[in-house]
Amino acid sequence: MKAISTNSLLFILLLLQHSFAQDSTHIDFLVPKTRTKRTDQISTPQFVETRVITFNLRYDNYNDGENAWDKRKVELLHCIQNENCDLYCFQEALISQVNFLKDSLGNDFAYYGIGRDDGKTGGEYSPIFYNTHRYTLMNAGTYWLSPRRDTVSRGWDAACNRIVTVIYLYDRKVDRYLTVFNTHFDHIGVVARKHSAEIILDLLDQKPWIESSQTILCGDFNAEESDESIQLLKERLQLAKACDGIAKGTFNAFDTAQTPTKRIDFIFYYNFSKAGIKTIERRRSNGLWLSDHLAVEGILLEEE
Repeated sequence: MKAISTNSLLFILLLLQHSFAQDSTHIDFLVPKTRTKRTDQISTPQFVETRVITFNLRYDNYNDGENAWDKRKVELLHCIQNENCDLYCFQEALISQVNFLKDSLGNDFAYYGIGRDDGKTGGEYSPIFYNTHRYTLMNAGTYWLSPRRDTVSRGWDAACNRIVTVIYLYDRKVDRYLTVFNTHFDHIGVVARKHSAEIILDLLDQKPWIESSQTILCGDFNAEESDESIQLLKERLQLAKACDGIAKGTFNAFDTAQTPTKRIDFIFYYNFSKAGIKTIERRRSNGLWLSDHLAVEGILLEEE
């Protein structure tokens, strides 16, 4: 049997933290300990956690029948609230869905995002919700994934308008700045996906704060890891890997009879000490999926 690496073991244990949050006997196992030479005392590295979920909600489509938004939204909400994350990055959210999440998450969270079809409320959002007790919003913007990124537009061979949402936060917990990107690449346009990745990389270069801030990129990339667009992003950003080493599929197409195998939802990061992800496979009480994608949760660590 192949031995589990130290890093893999660390993140497996990290993912158990939520379940054992009230049991202090488990906390000591979250990070490795070392003995100091001078005092022979046990030294435990201290980490600050940032928890983020990326989740394609499936747009509010009445024709989805038993999978329609109104029939699954409450259980979906309970699922994400149960994870106690600091950040939520959603895709395919129409204004009605954004308003439901805003009202349900309450004053603990604020969001930034606009509709991709008119720059206001029309069409799908890729909103970012952030915990107001931890973060202060410093700046925000939306860019279209097209040659005319600053205005409503469609790029190359894309079937739809596509956007990337960017927010710049001050993290009061660690006295640092955090840039969060949330995007949804096109499902048809191969050329568009490649250029979309290039636009995000260009935005990283254009923003003077990036080198000194921490960075998270979330999204539904409509591409598997081998795709050129994902490989381009990996040249600049680190791709968060599954904590247990098992890369599970994230697109289920509402098919309850098959195990998802297509992994197209990712979390990238920069300037964090460590990171790991888990795929949330929770279903509704009737056995149906919460969405046609599975949520992916990232745990990012910064050493104090």
